[in-house]
Amino acid sequence: MLEAIDYVPILHTRVAEIKALKNVPTLLKDLTLPVLVLRPWQNASRINFFWDKVEDAIARRPFALDLDWGYELRENRSADQEFGELRNPDNGFQQYFDFVRGGSNFAIPVIQHRGADGDCFREQVDRANTLGRGAFYRMPVNDAGALVALQRYLLDEVERLVIVVDAGWGSHILEHELSASRLVEMGLAATNPPEFVIAGSSFPDSFGHILGRAEIPIRERQLYNAVSRRHNEAELTYGDWGSTRPPSRGGGGGEIPPRIDWPRLAEWVCFRASGGETYQDMANAVLEEDDWDADHSSWGMYLIQATAEGAPNAIRTPGAAAAARINLHLISQAAHEVHDWTEDDEPYPDD
Repeated sequence: MLEAIDYVPILHTRVAEIKALKNVPTLLKDLTLPVLVLRPWQNASRINFFWDKVEDAIARRPFALDLDWGYELRENRSADQEFGELRNPDNGFQQYFDFVRGGSNFAIPVIQHRGADGDCFREQVDRANTLGRGAFYRMPVNDAGALVALQRYLLDEVERLVIVVDAGWGSHILEHELSASRLVEMGLAATNPPEFVIAGSSFPDSFGHILGRAEIPIRERQLYNAVSRRHNEAELTYGDWGSTRPPSRGGGGGEIPPRIDWPRLAEWVCFRASGGETYQDMANAVLEEDDWDADHSSWGMYLIQATAEGAPNAIRTPGAAAAARINLHLISQAAHEVHDWTEDDEPYPDD
C-alpha cells in the first residue's frame, strides 16, 4: 500500500492542518499518504462536511481516516452527535465503516481499539477485508491492550495491513525506540508481514524560554532513523504529526508573542518576539536564513514573504503562523529525497 509513499503525516482535521495540506505541491502530495484524525469541522452543522474539505485538499488520493478520541462532544450540535455515533463500537464500528465506505473511494479505514473487545475486532477485520482497501492500525507504543489485539486479531487476518507505530507526543519519544523495534520484530514474524509507519511528535508544548532565534531538533526523524537501522529488512515509512501537538481542550490566557517557525528536515528554527517585535520582524528574520531559497517557493514561504513585505495577506495570528509552519514541515519531510518539487502555478490566492 505504501510502495510509492515516502511520508505518512498524522493530521487532525483542523483548519490549519487541512489548509497546509491543501497547499503542498502536487508532486509531493503524490508521495504522501496522510492519516486524517477526524473531528467535527469548526462551525459545520454536519460531519459529512469533512468529505468536501478532504476532496478540496488532496483530490483523488488515498488517505487513512482515524477518529479523534480526545474530542469532547458538545450537546445540541448535530455534527457532534453524528461524530459520537462514529465512535460507537457496536457491530464492529459499523457506522464508522459505513461512513468510510460512503464518503470516498480513497478513504482507508483505521481499525479502532478503544472500546473494542474480541468480537468487535473480528467484525472490524471482516468489514475492512470486505471493503477491500486494506487497513491501518494506529498502535500506541507501550499500550498493552492494543498490543494484545494486534497479536490475537489483526496480524495475518487483515488484508494489506499497515501498522502505525505511534510514539505519541513529547520530547521523550526517543525513549520508545526499543518498544517500537519490538513491535516491528513481532510484525515481521507474521506469515504475511505488514507494512510499518514509525511516527510520533516532539513538537514543543511551550516556547516561553525562547527569546529571538532557537533551533529545536525533530526527534521523530531521529526515532525513525534509529528503528530503520535495526530493521533493514522491514518495510518502514517515516511518519510524524506534521509539526503539531494534541488539540487543546481550551484554556490558556494572555497575549501570545509573535512567532514564526522555519522547518527543516532535522530541526525547527523558531523566531519568537522578545521585546515587542511584530510578525513582520519575525518574517524578515526568517528571510535572513542561509537556506531561504526563493526559487523553491511554496505556500508557506509565500506567506512568510508576504508578512515580511507587510502585504494584506500577511501572517497576523498564531493560527496563520501554524498553517505556514505545517505546510513547510510537510514539504520538508516529503521532499527529503526530491530535488525539484516546484510548480509553475499561478501565484497563491489571498486567504
